[in-house]
Parts: sequence; structure tokens; C-alpha cells
Amino acid sequence: MGGGAFFRFGQSRAKLSDLSRVAITHLHPDHVSDLPALLWLSNRDRQKPLPIVGPSGNNAAPSFSTFLNRLFEEKTGAFQVLGSTLGGTQAYAGTGVRLAVEVVDA
Repeated sequence: MGGGAFFRFGQSRAKLSDLSRVAITHLHPDHVSDLPALLWLSNRDRQKPLPIVGPSGNNAAPSFSTFLNRLFEEKTGAFQVLGSTLGGTQAYAGTGVRLAVEVVDA
């Protein structure tokens, strides 16, 4: 999900509904920067929750669930318009597919 992933995904003509899971290995920007772009308006292409898995936290990065909350929480997140991905119900609810988040020890 790093820089260019959204563009390349579009070029491949794949659909979000084709994905069985998204796996994030670590939270460096070159591995997660296109995640908001992929999720924007994703509910138009996928109705079922999207399984997404990421690492547990350490002294260099938060846990994946904390990271996603910082991005998408509907009142305080950087991308509040994607609050519906985490179950939000505010004005932009319904703009992103619901995420089924899993954190694995890393």
C-alpha cells in the first residue's frame, strides 16, 4: 500500500471486491501511504468488510489498530471522511468499505 499502489491497482483493472485480504508488514510511509486512497469510495466496489492485517506496536510505531484510528477516527482522525471504515456514522459515513482489522505480533 505504499506510494503508487493505488495507481498500479487501477492500472491492473483489479477490483477491490477481488481482494481477500490486505496485509501491511510495517508502518513506514513507503508501505502505507496509499491506503486512504484505496479506501476512498471503496464501498462502491465492495460491500463485504475488507480483512486487513497489520503489526503489533513497538517502540518505533503504534499498533496497527491505533494507527488506523489515528488515520480514520470519525472525529479526530487525519482522514475523518473515512470514519465509516472503522464503523463511524458521521456525515461522510458510507464513503469507505468497512475494515475487518486484525493485529499480529511483529
